[in-house]
Amino acid sequence: MARQDFKPIAFTIALAALAILTFGGASKVEAAQTRVVMKDGRLYVGAIFPTKSVVEPVETKKERDSAPIQSEKIIVVDDQLRRIYIPKNAAADLILDDSAAALEVFKIRQQVNENPNTRIAALGSYRATSDFDEFGRRTILASGTPIVQGITEIAPTYVRVQGLTHNLDMRLSPHALPRPTLTALIKKQINPKSLDDRLRIYQFYVQASLYEQAAEELQEIVDDFQAEEDVAKLDVALRLIKQLAAERLINELELRRASGQHKKVKELLASFEADRVSPEKIQAIRKMRREYENEDKERAQILERLNQLLETVEDPELKKGASSIVVEINKELNNNTLGRFAAFEQSEADGSLTDSQKLAVGLSGWLVGNVASDNRLEIAVSLYRVRQLVRRYLLEHRPQQRQALWEEIRAEEASSPQHIARILTTMKPPKSPPRSTRDKPYQYSLSVPSFQSGKTFTYDVQLPPEYDPNRKYPTIVSLRGERSTTQQQLNWWCGPWVEKTNAQGKKVNERYGQATRFGYIVVAPQWSETNAGYDHSATACAAVLYTLRDACRTFSIDTDRVYISGFQGGGDLAWDVALAHPDLWAGCIPICGAATYITPLLKRNGEFVPLYAIGGELDGGKLAASRETLDWGMDLSTPFDMTYVQFKGRGAEPFSEETVRVFDWMTMKVRRFYSQEERIVYSIRPWDNFFWSVELFDFPEKSMIDPLFANLQGHGYRPGKTEFFRIVDNSLRIRSTADRGVVFLSPEQLDFNRKMEVVFNGKKLTPQNGIVPASARVMLEDARTRADRQHPFWASVNSSLPGQFNEWDHDE
Repeated sequence: MARQDFKPIAFTIALAALAILTFGGASKVEAAQTRVVMKDGRLYVGAIFPTKSVVEPVETKKERDSAPIQSEKIIVVDDQLRRIYIPKNAAADLILDDSAAALEVFKIRQQVNENPNTRIAALGSYRATSDFDEFGRRTILASGTPIVQGITEIAPTYVRVQGLTHNLDMRLSPHALPRPTLTALIKKQINPKSLDDRLRIYQFYVQASLYEQAAEELQEIVDDFQAEEDVAKLDVALRLIKQLAAERLINELELRRASGQHKKVKELLASFEADRVSPEKIQAIRKMRREYENEDKERAQILERLNQLLETVEDPELKKGASSIVVEINKELNNNTLGRFAAFEQSEADGSLTDSQKLAVGLSGWLVGNVASDNRLEIAVSLYRVRQLVRRYLLEHRPQQRQALWEEIRAEEASSPQHIARILTTMKPPKSPPRSTRDKPYQYSLSVPSFQSGKTFTYDVQLPPEYDPNRKYPTIVSLRGERSTTQQQLNWWCGPWVEKTNAQGKKVNERYGQATRFGYIVVAPQWSETNAGYDHSATACAAVLYTLRDACRTFSIDTDRVYISGFQGGGDLAWDVALAHPDLWAGCIPICGAATYITPLLKRNGEFVPLYAIGGELDGGKLAASRETLDWGMDLSTPFDMTYVQFKGRGAEPFSEETVRVFDWMTMKVRRFYSQEERIVYSIRPWDNFFWSVELFDFPEKSMIDPLFANLQGHGYRPGKTEFFRIVDNSLRIRSTADRGVVFLSPEQLDFNRKMEVVFNGKKLTPQNGIVPASARVMLEDARTRADRQHPFWASVNSSLPGQFNEWDHDE
């Protein structure tokens, strides 16, 4: 990984160093650190040491601190706030850096309890019963025991909080404490009348990447120090903070733009102030403004030209159909969908095309995407009718009515599998959500029928600002803890509702969390009707799967970027569902969740689900319960994509400090739905029987358990095993302990224009001639039941009907 891939991080470090070199100061901490450059692009900085296990005692780790990293397959990066456990083979480079910039650290005197007899071994779940007072003290309640703590050290990367009544050493992020609390404590450690001392506070905030606080602190310093000899020194600081602000603004603009929040970007562009900003930053802002101006002009030109071309259509039926499409485009064309008209804009310069053909290219590009645009107006109008029928088909529960709709679809000229595949990929979700309320925009409470008659699963959803159903969004399925709610899950990812006054003077509610900034949908299922923990039941698993499919039918979800997360009991469930259904997820983020009971039996499936587990050092045994799965996955010769982040001295908390890093990690993880490589997956329950392109039936009885009643101890359960062999010469071979299987096929996997061969448990399923035709009906049924319109299957073969195709058992 090239060093230039880390420019934003290097920029921040360089600026912090610049501040230190400029202003000087005392009480700095310098330490040799290691930069760990990960193969997926992440960068960690801290002290590193090897370990054999994620639960190896810290004292043992320290004793082996000088051991060579090559001696173990797991390494730990200690950045004072957290310990990050990663497979050694996941690191691309380890760079010793003994020239790290000195950090501003403020020591605070407290009467710390170091009595080993009062040491807190586990905190588990707890709640803070008080805020930090003016002396940096607070009381927390853990397992009914009041523990008084005091802040003893404040650094840019961590705040050390030690026990005063008990032996406890905890670390918090500076971002988790209010600025008044931090500043008040720090000011007691300096001379407030000394400019150099005051600038140390400013430097601290810069080093901590708390730039708003740094700017506020600097303004107070400017107000307090007006002497002429101070002006030059302060002017350097003002220029630095302006540059930082500009850099952050540009990063925010790029992030919001990539998230489809174009109105927000335009607002920020309009408020940009060029004072004291480098020419490079000004040019970047101007470039983005020009791009938006050009896109606005392009939109207007496309709409004007489409309306002109529409007037040239003479056939009244074609004109009526084309007019409906143009009306839709006038309403919905925006920055997100301009790309659909690239072929149309090119066609304008093609003198060989008639006006009707040019109009057809534009309309079909809108309906099925730029790559599949067609220059026959009859096809474009037929595509529109097919899309309307497909939408109704996907929502129809009655078989007879679906059959009638299919007859209408197949009668259309644009009913080929190729056309329908493009329609499914490009169309808006078939279901329409209800209107959200004015006080909670883009938030919904929905329900979906359960597998149990008369019952439903409920779930809450928060969409990002400026949600556009014509654009696909990454999505987080977030599972609540035993004592938390689905609303709290939305708040954790999206931020709480905050009232503000908009540009028109109206009071509106907005969220400012990371899912809002990054443009993620958050889905929070009510997976249990009680506050009990995860019981490994079919009902809890179904609540997640049914909710996800219903959300995919209702909202524009990028099914290649769906991540599952959960807190405490919800974290246990996230572990389970992620490993039981590895084909569904781009990543799993259990927070204080445990991989217990059934989950270790499925640990091999972790090869296909990137993991970012978060916990506290004193979380009450959650980590120890996950040890088998984490250690095993990290210790392989080709380790799984696993990261475990442990906060020092903390119990079972939501750890909101980690949110930004989680989003940075998620942006690097995309589901690998199709692969030419070999894959092996395992099943342990009857309903965990679908993996990528195969649905399995009749596993051996000894492989399947009923988690409601079975006791795993002493029964020797061996999970059902299914192997997908490497695809060679258009041939797919699957071997499974299941007796029966239905194999679904797609051009992403096999070439439909060549002879293909599909073999299941040694039995050839494809016809003798090797030709399996694509079926639009199979595709529609697949999209209706599985709700993944990005990867529809085009055909199927059944082990019960070898030699036949597009036939399968519909038994539930």
